[in-house]
Amino acid sequence: MTHSDSSDGPDDQELVQRVRRGDKEAFTVLFSRYNDPLCRYISCIVRNQEDMQDIAQQTYVKVYKFLDTSAEEIQSFKGLLYTTARNTTKDYFRAGQRRPPSSGGSPQEDQEDIGAVVEELAIQAELLVLAWEETQKKLTPTQMRCFVLHHEGVEIEKIARKLGVNKRTVKTYLGKVYAALRQAYRCLQTSLEEEE
Repeated sequence: MTHSDSSDGPDDQELVQRVRRGDKEAFTVLFSRYNDPLCRYISCIVRNQEDMQDIAQQTYVKVYKFLDTSAEEIQSFKGLLYTTARNTTKDYFRAGQRRPPSSGGSPQEDQEDIGAVVEELAIQAELLVLAWEETQKKLTPTQMRCFVLHHEGVEIEKIARKLGVNKRTVKTYLGKVYAALRQAYRCLQTSLEEEE
């Protein structure tokens, strides 16, 4: 979903200009618009809630400072935000605070490969976020609620009671959601590979 033509409020470019004129409320609107997807993106890379929150906070601080001090034209606030998050995540791993989830070599090997590993994880996370955005458009409200409850750790039996359906229906809903998510992810991944 792009907010450059958003009908539910000012577009990103207008908000960026307002931030640059000192309007802190405009940054709050941008934060509200992008915080959930950004946190999902970061959590796909670091997988630790506290680390994710630290990286997200550092990302927003860096972006705010950039907008406050730089006159450089930006094409996309979302692009700036995600690039800053990716670079902040790389810095986080480089500083030795954590190892990327898929690394398994010696610290020296990890340090040498850190950029490539984080970049690959960042691309996968970004694809997953985009795939989820596409999948949500295709879900019924009941399927969405079922998935959210399951993602929050609610047991299938309890989900069935909350939704007033049997456990088999819950499993069917979840199967459809995950299948649609996998299909959207594969489609995006194929498109990316074809561009390369």
